[in-house]
Amino acid sequence: MASSHRTHSRQHQFRAGLEILFGPAGGSAGRGSSSAVAGSLIVLFDYKKFLSRQGIFFQLDAKYADDWQLLPEARTVPPLTQRFLAWSQKSLQRGLPEEDKSLRLLWAMTLGWRPALTDEVSEPFMRSGTMHIFAISGLHVALISGILIALLRTLQVPRGVCGLMVVPLLWFYTIATGWQPSAVRSTIMMTIIIAGCHC
Repeated sequence: MASSHRTHSRQHQFRAGLEILFGPAGGSAGRGSSSAVAGSLIVLFDYKKFLSRQGIFFQLDAKYADDWQLLPEARTVPPLTQRFLAWSQKSLQRGLPEEDKSLRLLWAMTLGWRPALTDEVSEPFMRSGTMHIFAISGLHVALISGILIALLRTLQVPRGVCGLMVVPLLWFYTIATGWQPSAVRSTIMMTIIIAGCHC
């Protein structure tokens, strides 16, 4: 339903498909009809509380790009996880002519690189219900563990040592790709499986 709302002399247009429920005096407006609603807009999502749960408490707005300068003493060695992601991106880009949208999507699917998922890129996947392919999940963890175990066994590494080497590498990958809940669950399960098979 296309609908408009006026608050503080400002008019807001809601997207098509929104259904508005009225109070006891009326029922629900049918889909496809247009209506004008006068009242108070209630914000159901507390964005400030959401950010606080992520450890974000302040927002700084810089008007110009020149307002941001990196001080000489602030140039430190990046964390190991950040260096791993940079190396992985360069490795996946090797042999390709330039960085394009398809390469950035590859980074998002394999490394959990979120800057590639802009609103324009994400919308088709959200509409088709395939947004989950960008989440680091059991498929990624299983493939990586299988490749590592096969490689180490080919090199005749003992089973116990093989498990001790693979498990920390899996957890490092999970941390480097953003500590996503699906990846954490998969890594826990894979740790249990490897511990049972290689100990």
